[in-house]
Amino acid sequence: MFNRYSLYCLTIASLLFSAHLSAAAVDADTEWQFLDNNLPPEIEAEIARHETGAVAVGTDIYLIGGRRNRPTLKYDSVAKEWTNLGLLPSNSDSIELHHFQPVAIGTNIYVLGSLFGGSFPDELSDPNIRVLDTLTNTWSIVGQMPAERLRGSASAVVRDDIIYLVGGNTQGHNGGFVPWMDSYNPSTGEWIILPDAPNARDHFSAAIINNKLIAAAGRQSISGPNNALFNSTIAATDVYDFDTGQWSSGADIVTERAGAMVASAGQELLVAGGEIGASETALLTVEAYDVVNDSWRPLHNVNIGRHSGGGVVIGTQWHVFSGSTTRGGGVSSETSLHETLELDVPPDSDNDGLTDLDETNVHGTDPSNSDSDDDNLFDGPEVNVYETNPLSDDSDGDGLKDGEEVFTWGSDPNVVDTDGDRLNDGDEVSEFLTSPTKADTDDDNLDDSAEIVAGTDPNDPDTDGDGLLDGDDPSPLVSASSEGSEGEGGEANEGGESNETNERTAVLENDSGGATALWLLALLGCTLVVRSRLNLS
Repeated sequence: MFNRYSLYCLTIASLLFSAHLSAAAVDADTEWQFLDNNLPPEIEAEIARHETGAVAVGTDIYLIGGRRNRPTLKYDSVAKEWTNLGLLPSNSDSIELHHFQPVAIGTNIYVLGSLFGGSFPDELSDPNIRVLDTLTNTWSIVGQMPAERLRGSASAVVRDDIIYLVGGNTQGHNGGFVPWMDSYNPSTGEWIILPDAPNARDHFSAAIINNKLIAAAGRQSISGPNNALFNSTIAATDVYDFDTGQWSSGADIVTERAGAMVASAGQELLVAGGEIGASETALLTVEAYDVVNDSWRPLHNVNIGRHSGGGVVIGTQWHVFSGSTTRGGGVSSETSLHETLELDVPPDSDNDGLTDLDETNVHGTDPSNSDSDDDNLFDGPEVNVYETNPLSDDSDGDGLKDGEEVFTWGSDPNVVDTDGDRLNDGDEVSEFLTSPTKADTDDDNLDDSAEIVAGTDPNDPDTDGDGLLDGDDPSPLVSASSEGSEGEGGEANEGGESNETNERTAVLENDSGGATALWLLALLGCTLVVRSRLNLS
């Protein structure tokens, strides 16, 4: 259960984590640089496209889809060369696919939540989940989106091999914008509906930073007069916390825009270019959102305004290419120009708060997996906040995963017995059903372990129902109705207690002023005897 204590701990942890994050940030004065690729005319013509998608696999960039039927291109960032990989296939023929954000899992690229066809403003949503195997350069369809969640112009991100699809439009460009969020597990095919975002939006790209999904910019597309389509931009920034499963609102973006290129660097979301109703040309503006400090700041403008192009980070460089230089776009405004920004921020490929270099050389964690030990705590917070072992899912060996201790129970993932009641946290949760953060779960003035030794119920303050708290009751296992019953020797009397038990109880009851104290002393002695059985230290 997620309680106030857990929320408090999470808030403090987030603040602490911010203090440990790298101070490195993109220099606002760093200028963008054009790449001179000496492109063959046929390649240059294919790079020039808009409403396209791009994603990195290793040091390669893949440019997919766009208005009109466009081939998939691969850019080798080491050799600085583009290669035409051919048209995107459908079931039997090629297809015009656009308005999507592709994601990569290993060497596979997934495309879902896209529009297809050219019937503006009522384009259809593509129901298919498409995969490009970059090792064989072959496309396949591995499933379909649920009909009731079908939309295009949605944003997709990947976290721990699960794809998250946010926002989108069910009617192309004509009023079907939605706030939906879903997850899709490519390994199992499972599709899960998650809480709606605070704002519906399309024509945007999302990113994950510090285990938070950031949805910024975009618009609510609806066709109409007086540039209605381009004037419906969104100022709000929506933030989804994977730890709590809850959405919150961040600071509004300074420059509203749709169709911007997006990247992450350190603890910032970077937003470049885009289109708005008030400008016939695409924007030059670049802004950065600090997830920790909830603030926006300007960065250096791009060299050429564009929207709906590709934006991909390789190493410490942000590559921006393709797109349209004018609002709306068309063949004559599509550009092949390719520019880069040096981020000067050590790469963190899995966005877990640890640089790839530190993961490999210092901690031994997986730089491509944000949660190396699968304990529901990101590697960065494990190292910098909770001081747990990012390679062990149960750092204190108490039977509870570290993430479960932090976010479900509020117990200490580094302490076997958080509440000091001589029961380990795992046993409290799974065996005794007591609280691992409260030594006396039922508030009856007896610690949980003392109750277990005595045979009373640690979840019931009055085990025998006689109106006295177990800790104040000289005979907490004997109800008032059974007191005074008679019987012979060790035989059970009518109350179910043996005469021998009643005689021992009578000794305590007749000890005026010290009955409760003697009872507790007896419990303490019993506790010492059975410590080994309970595995306590």
